[in-house]
Amino acid sequence: MAEANPTPKFKRPPVIETLLGVQFGPLRSFSIPHFGLFWSQIRSQYPHQEMKPPLGPEVEDFGMSVTPGGVQVMLTTEPDARCWFIDSSQTQLIQLQRDRFIRNWRKVTGEETYPEYAVLKPRFEQDWTRFLHFLDDAGIERPEVNLCEATYVNHIPIGVGAETGVDDAQQSLSDAGQEGPTARHGPAGSQEGRPARRATADAHGSGPSGIRIDRGCAEVV
Repeated sequence: MAEANPTPKFKRPPVIETLLGVQFGPLRSFSIPHFGLFWSQIRSQYPHQEMKPPLGPEVEDFGMSVTPGGVQVMLTTEPDARCWFIDSSQTQLIQLQRDRFIRNWRKVTGEETYPEYAVLKPRFEQDWTRFLHFLDDAGIERPEVNLCEATYVNHIPIGVGAETGVDDAQQSLSDAGQEGPTARHGPAGSQEGRPARRATADAHGSGPSGIRIDRGCAEVV
């Protein structure tokens, strides 16, 4: 039997990066050494690591829009951090901090094939479950999730399958935004049984000639 709402398939999907992630209340018992302890359990799959500044918290307001985290002032007893755990291909990575768990897929050379959501979702679930088991073994409290996120970053070169004018590009983005995947889904707040959809304005230019769509917004570059 055919699917009622089949997922669109593209020969050359414009997606260059995806992420599935959750935000939760800060884990008070999670400290800097736990990054290394967790990495020791996943290092065979993610042999590389990088340290990054932490992401600020985000608040979902279903009456308005997502409020991205800005400059945050937090009092802590030790430095906070975000760690990337990266696989050998550099295309798959986990981002971990005291209140965030994110799994990314990204293009590196530009020749990689997008593995599709049906592949990425189980991988996120596997890594998230592994993290929860690590917390249990370390005697750290379970996360209380307050936001779930699915983000797609699409790169659409101007002049490929469309006119080169800005007006045409904006119309394409408007059309894509009606049913596009670049939306953030919170764990609560639905209307008439449908998940509320919101997108944040955090687009950044990418490449010498193109449009980068990031969470539903775009910038012509």
